[in-house]
Amino acid sequence: MSVTPIIINRSYALYIGLLMFFTGCSGLPVTPERDTSAKKSIRHLFLGDSYTIGQGVAADKRWPSQLTDSLKARGVSVEASRVIAKTGWTVAGLLNGIREGNPDSSWTHVSILIGVNNQYQRRPVKEFLMGLDTLLLQARRFTPTGTIYLLTIPDYSYTPFAGRDSLRIRSEIEQYNREIRQAAVDRQLILIDVTTVSKSAGKDPSLLADDRLHPSGKQYQVWVDSVLKRVRF
Repeated sequence: MSVTPIIINRSYALYIGLLMFFTGCSGLPVTPERDTSAKKSIRHLFLGDSYTIGQGVAADKRWPSQLTDSLKARGVSVEASRVIAKTGWTVAGLLNGIREGNPDSSWTHVSILIGVNNQYQRRPVKEFLMGLDTLLLQARRFTPTGTIYLLTIPDYSYTPFAGRDSLRIRSEIEQYNREIRQAAVDRQLILIDVTTVSKSAGKDPSLLADDRLHPSGKQYQVWVDSVLKRVRF
């Protein structure tokens, strides 16, 4: 026995569908929309040297502290913020500090600023590059799916501390920064330029801490502004 197919006019089907919707007769369960407004909490690990611990400035003026405060002011949930850094650390010193600190893999963001003490101690650039490569591999373990960003080295040749060695220091800092920029490009990492503002310290003493060498809280705020523009939180 053959069955005659029922052909329903498209307009009529649309009418029936709308009628069922507005009269509540569909009988189908309503699936709530997923709330996409919730954002994950930030867990930030800061790795570095005296520039990261903010040598010479109050604790709340250090750039990790200012960044954390700025994020909270913007309504971003900051669950944890940890600094592994020490004045005088080379990249090898930082690696030792990380080994002792033993950070886990729960971090959403990792920042790295290191190298000025390698330059100051006249260590071979090749040694720095080998250490930086190891450091970047470790950083990825700390944030397997998160964000790693590098900061360039401030140019202290523009500070009174440099004295007669300013030209040599300037040249060496630029060499280190070229390697840092290339590392960021090779690994597709975000690069934050803090070198440019550091050069203004020669004309604007307010950008330096009382030791006339390290950045002031004012300069660190410029760093934070750059991070907020480049890094997604």
